[in-house]
Amino acid sequence: MKIFSICNFVKSLFSAIDKKDWNSLPGYFTPSSSIDYRSLADIPVPVSTKTDMASLGQSFLTGFDSCRHNLERMVIQADGDKAHVICESSASFSIHNPMNSCWNLRGAYHFDIISNNGTLKISNMKYVSTSQTGNSDLPKIALKIASENHHHAIS
Repeated sequence: MKIFSICNFVKSLFSAIDKKDWNSLPGYFTPSSSIDYRSLADIPVPVSTKTDMASLGQSFLTGFDSCRHNLERMVIQADGDKAHVICESSASFSIHNPMNSCWNLRGAYHFDIISNNGTLKISNMKYVSTSQTGNSDLPKIALKIASENHHHAIS
């Protein structure tokens, strides 16, 4: 696997998340992928499969007016058709009205990526949070907003 391709693949995943392109998310993962956000124990983000990742976007991240992931240092160890990637990141999530609040995360993503005939897929993704700042109630508020928006869309 080419390091440049792996780097662009990881960047495109976060671009899709920031653009709220939930339909594209399952395409980044293998059918039996494992996704772990347990380091955010106080945040209700139950994610364990690629389907859950798309659901997370629709049921949680849509409650934020904006989210922005900043990828920082990326360490890539590639061996044949497999790679392990550690990507340090910061992310800002905001709700503009009525409180104009922001919630910020710092941490690292750990990815196991495989290549099948040049197509990259994530087989394992784990987020390790190192710090949070800002309004720590914002994730719960975002969940409520997303739930209300989903309810109005169904009605």
